[in-house]
Amino acid sequence: MTNAPSFSPELLDQSAQPGTHPERYNPLKDNVYIIGLALLALSIGAFSLSSSDGFRGNFFGSFMLHFVLVWAYTITLWFNQRLRWWAFGSQREEYPTTLLLLMLWLISCFALNREVEVFRPSADWLSWYLGISGAACVAYAWKDWMSPAARLVLWAVLSASLVLFVYYALALAPISLFGMIVVWFFGLPLHAWVPLVLCVYLFLILRNAALEERWGRMAVFTGIAIPATVVLVFSAAWYQVSNRMTINAGYKHNESTELPGWVTVSQKLEKNWLNGYLLKAVAEGNMPTQSGPFGGFLSPAFGGKENDPMMQIAAAVSPRPELDETECRKIYAAQYNARNVMEERLWSGDDLLTTNVKSTVMLDPGHRLSYTEKVLTVAQSNIGNSGRTSTQEALYTFFLPSGGAITSLSLWINGVEEPGILTTKSKAKEAYTTIVGRERRDPAVVFWQEGNQARVRVFPVTREMPRSFKIGVTAPLRLENQTLVYENVSFDGPSALLATERDSVYFALPAEASPPAEPSRLPRPGGQGRAGAKEGVVFADSPIFFKNKHEGGRTSLTFEGAYRHAWTVVCNAPPMARSVFSFDGKTYVAQSWGLQTESFNPSVIYLDLNGAWTESEFEQIRALAQGHLIKIPVNSGFQNVTAENATQLFRQVRDLRFTLFPYHKIAAPETALVITKSAAPTPLPSELAGSIFGDSLKEMNGTASLRVFHLSTEKEMSAYLRALRERRDVFCISGDLETLKKYLQSNTYAKNPEGPNRVALPEAGLLLTQKDTVLNGSAPDHLFRLFAYNTVLRELRGRASDEPGHLARLAEQANVVTPITSLVTLESKADYERFGIQKTEGLNTLGNA
Repeated sequence: MTNAPSFSPELLDQSAQPGTHPERYNPLKDNVYIIGLALLALSIGAFSLSSSDGFRGNFFGSFMLHFVLVWAYTITLWFNQRLRWWAFGSQREEYPTTLLLLMLWLISCFALNREVEVFRPSADWLSWYLGISGAACVAYAWKDWMSPAARLVLWAVLSASLVLFVYYALALAPISLFGMIVVWFFGLPLHAWVPLVLCVYLFLILRNAALEERWGRMAVFTGIAIPATVVLVFSAAWYQVSNRMTINAGYKHNESTELPGWVTVSQKLEKNWLNGYLLKAVAEGNMPTQSGPFGGFLSPAFGGKENDPMMQIAAAVSPRPELDETECRKIYAAQYNARNVMEERLWSGDDLLTTNVKSTVMLDPGHRLSYTEKVLTVAQSNIGNSGRTSTQEALYTFFLPSGGAITSLSLWINGVEEPGILTTKSKAKEAYTTIVGRERRDPAVVFWQEGNQARVRVFPVTREMPRSFKIGVTAPLRLENQTLVYENVSFDGPSALLATERDSVYFALPAEASPPAEPSRLPRPGGQGRAGAKEGVVFADSPIFFKNKHEGGRTSLTFEGAYRHAWTVVCNAPPMARSVFSFDGKTYVAQSWGLQTESFNPSVIYLDLNGAWTESEFEQIRALAQGHLIKIPVNSGFQNVTAENATQLFRQVRDLRFTLFPYHKIAAPETALVITKSAAPTPLPSELAGSIFGDSLKEMNGTASLRVFHLSTEKEMSAYLRALRERRDVFCISGDLETLKKYLQSNTYAKNPEGPNRVALPEAGLLLTQKDTVLNGSAPDHLFRLFAYNTVLRELRGRASDEPGHLARLAEQANVVTPITSLVTLESKADYERFGIQKTEGLNTLGNA
């Protein structure tokens, strides 16, 4: 057994009881150690805060402070005879202070890396790994004060740290050799040797632990085995995924399909964490170039956007996917609901956080409408953003209820709320791009996105100036089992994990509806659900702890606390209000839509088969459709389903995660019925642009004469089908197998109630009708806003690039964001005039909701 280290008597703990380690080293009695600890704390603080503009890009301001601290402690150790003339000469009693010195050197390394980049910015997991390793090195000084179990944990963590620093030492080996030649250059090349020196000292420490501790050897081996095993397992899994993706990529060259290549790959690619990680790595240009030793995994600047050793090693031993960045970006965005993350930016937004969300909701059950105002505050994080620009762009994607529209936008400029102005999408885009990309001043803009989404951009967000903006959403309430359901307008964007939230939900019941309950009749949060609600009672059916208020004849719900992404409020569906809204010589009426049927006997039934179907469903529908011609899409055409080939055809397509049915290829849509079922997330029609399939789909008739039955619930409808229904390319209803059976056996189908002066909102069971008369009424103007929005979508039929003038004027009257119009807030009146953004002269408009 190796002899225990001998410390100076003044550094030992003299207060120990007899027989209990009387010679334990006490770091708090070691002035040299305390000085090193203070310098290390100063260095860590300076490193974390060095993102201020005064330091950024100033070599002697950002790096030299850390370098000076290194040499200050080096000199302190030298004068106190605690440092040997060569790196590996320290005695065991000097290990605690030597580790502190090496931690100072390590921070200096990363500070220098900010100015002279050798490694890309560390991946998040690597930053945590480094932080834990550094903490373990500092904690080594207290090992004698730890319990045996705690010491075993310390040895395991230090062993895992050894693996990490071996990686850095190998990666820096070429630079280390060069550094020996130019070491005279202010000692800067010595930084390349720091990981190697750390490896030597950790090896010596762990060797002693393995020899002297009863379970020390097991702890050391465990600490080394865990990261090594993780790397091996990750590399093996990555190899399989990359190999499978390469095989699937061969399908994109299949000339028998008109779909884009990335779609055919996506149809067969399993959705899991590892596939998503690989797709995102390629999409963000974060894959190794495979051009260095061992395929590049030991090359520090390996070609990615961040330093991720696990990815480098895994990619070095795996085939590179035959998909380019654009293709992987599209697959990842569609399959992992990451369109906001994959959206191109003018400025970075990596360090932004959503700090506060305020929602004010008005529910109008009598008209089955809701209006939501959300005020969001976005700010920069002060930690970990030193390597990035101090001016950033906030990008949000809002998820709207089906049939809903953005009807207002505001941005706070110099503390004053400035409302947005509606203009054409092309003008709004030109103004925002010019001001943000070149002039770097204050704009905010909201663009319509396919699939019931809207994208908001806000600029600039700086460390000194958080930004607040407000959007308004007009949407129908979802009708569900004689209740009306309001779903929170959620968003994707800067993290809201630590955000606070304040919600206020108000009810505006019409006079002819039964009044709301007294507060005592309102169920407590987490209490009685829908089944127990009494007629006319407004209540919250969710575990959210709303506070119920009833004052002044109105019912409201309030909440204050941490931000919640998803929450709902449910109320009983009262009789439809009889009030109307009149505007510009027209009257708008809301009516209940009960599915009326009409005679219909399809000549052909098309089945959209994919992985969501069961063989039982397939056989039942074949039995129901006896006497009808049944077809399924195969390659670029359709194939008849017969008793002989049915099983074979089903097995061919059941492995497809999703399908994009070619509705545009049906020769006689008026007499056809398509039965579909949604599976995995799908691309949107606009994302297929440029392909034969996408361009042909854009030219679809758009009269909604094609009947589609969605064999599931409305909520499970795919983004692809929902977008086609939204623009009225198809008439689609949802239901179960029993509902479909009734239609087929009675030779009937639901009747499409829409016409030039009427729009239908299926999820709300609502019809909005325009009449050429003027009637007095107290209904909200949101009736006209939703009528105009859905009329624009129906008339455009997916061809938004034309920006028809009459539809743009209709959208302007209702102040709704559509495929051809956007709301934009600029800094000054001169900016609006410069880009020709102004209200159409003589046009009667509602303005912001």
